[in-house]
Amino acid sequence: MQGRNPNRQSGFTLIEIMAVVLLLGLMMSGVSVALDRFVPGQQIDGEARQLLSQLDLARSGAISAGRPYRVVIDLDEHQYWVYTPYDLDGRIAKTKEEQVPIDRFVLESGVRFGGVLNPGSGGQLTTEGKVEFVFPSSGVSTDVILYLSSQAGAVYDKTLFLGGLTGRTSITDGHQTPGTVRDEDFDA
Repeated sequence: MQGRNPNRQSGFTLIEIMAVVLLLGLMMSGVSVALDRFVPGQQIDGEARQLLSQLDLARSGAISAGRPYRVVIDLDEHQYWVYTPYDLDGRIAKTKEEQVPIDRFVLESGVRFGGVLNPGSGGQLTTEGKVEFVFPSSGVSTDVILYLSSQAGAVYDKTLFLGGLTGRTSITDGHQTPGTVRDEDFDA
């Protein structure tokens, strides 16, 4: 019987495997260089979604617990906290200082707070210091309008909106100044 050598093993040689790994590495580095122009947009979109999610968590947490939740935004350090109405022992906190934060959230590198527009204070734009939002047990508060800026350029900037009455959220490109009443507020 002619054909196969019983002592020969089938498979890939070390050289062949190394060549494939090298080619895959070169392809992946090319893909990552091409994706670099999308990274700032993805970073700011992710941060915007997470921030609105945490604001919505505070609002719905206040409704479900029947107690106010607070969100403190540090515009200088580009971080924020969501505070529960409870102390370290799980009891209702008597003062703000006793309240326990759910977590500290720090914005990704390259994403910054551009400011907070507080319609409740006459439409004043705050760009530094700390800003606090309180979500009462009813969940109804003033509108929350936040600006996120990207160090990669204004083309990536976002405006975040949380409706104080409805809890409706939206993210728009650029730094927009929403009116007090918008057509979207009446969409079904």
